[in-house]
Amino acid sequence: MSKGGRAPVIGVTACKRDSTFGPWNIEAVILPSTYTDIIEEAGGQPILLPPGCCTSNLDFLDGLVVAGGPDIHPSLYGQEPSEHIYLAHPDQDDSEASLIKAAIERDIPLLGVCRGMQLMCVVHGGSMHQHLPETPGFEEHGG
Repeated sequence: MSKGGRAPVIGVTACKRDSTFGPWNIEAVILPSTYTDIIEEAGGQPILLPPGCCTSNLDFLDGLVVAGGPDIHPSLYGQEPSEHIYLAHPDQDDSEASLIKAAIERDIPLLGVCRGMQLMCVVHGGSMHQHLPETPGFEEHGG
């Protein structure tokens, strides 16, 4: 339980992508349902946070999950994109980086999943290998 005996409210970053719903092709806010399912199974209440949402939304959260997704644009860690960068979305990167910084400032528990953990690294000044198969010691994880 969280503040006032209620279920913890957990924000989860989502993305905007072109999607098809019946006859409509529209931009939609999406997130794999496994994120919300697991939060609910653990007794939490998930809230989707689309790119561009304001950091003041964090004032109502008990935790933040930065979801996995496409590659982080290398400009965030001072590199030029290689030919291996896959579907980077700089606007999403910037939005989620702002949420990470705001969560840290507010001492809100934070969990990064795959890309989310990588972005947390970059926010703290780290860098990334753009193509792991070319990195010594690389092992495929099957993700």
